[in-house]
Amino acid sequence: MYEYFNRDDDASSRVLKLSRQDIKNAARLLSLILDAPPAPPLPAPGSRPSIKKPVASQSPDGEQLVQLANWLFHARKARDRFFHPGLFGEAAWDVLLALYIADRGGPRLTIAALSKTARVPTATILRWLQTLEDQALVMRRPHPHDRRSALVQITPHGRAAMESYLSETLASSA
Repeated sequence: MYEYFNRDDDASSRVLKLSRQDIKNAARLLSLILDAPPAPPLPAPGSRPSIKKPVASQSPDGEQLVQLANWLFHARKARDRFFHPGLFGEAAWDVLLALYIADRGGPRLTIAALSKTARVPTATILRWLQTLEDQALVMRRPHPHDRRSALVQITPHGRAAMESYLSETLASSA
């Protein structure tokens, strides 16, 4: 149970009591308004995410860069347990991280699969894909078996930019 005291009122301040269900309903309503996925359940008090940051080395290899991208992706999503996801709107970054991680031997992603993987609403991904394509960071290709769908992948330029960023990030954390 959460209580809110309105200190601007007179001495007979009103107290607003919210149950956990009230907070979940409010979060759901805000997510609909902000076009963001609903916030996951709140963690138990005192719990911490169990994410291990990769260790830096002199010259990181591809596996270390994917490991760092994976760590960054999951660290960003872990913060959604503490803050509303709509508060930190970096959908393009979430898409780039997801595509970079999936690029290492994984299947190409449809827009729907990318939405699920990146945990970004499909409408938001569609808005950002054109910008990412204009900067030659990602590309869409027709799906070979489903004309209604497209496959999205990171471009060589996008991969090189991500690897440069991740290498520099890993080196600066040493």
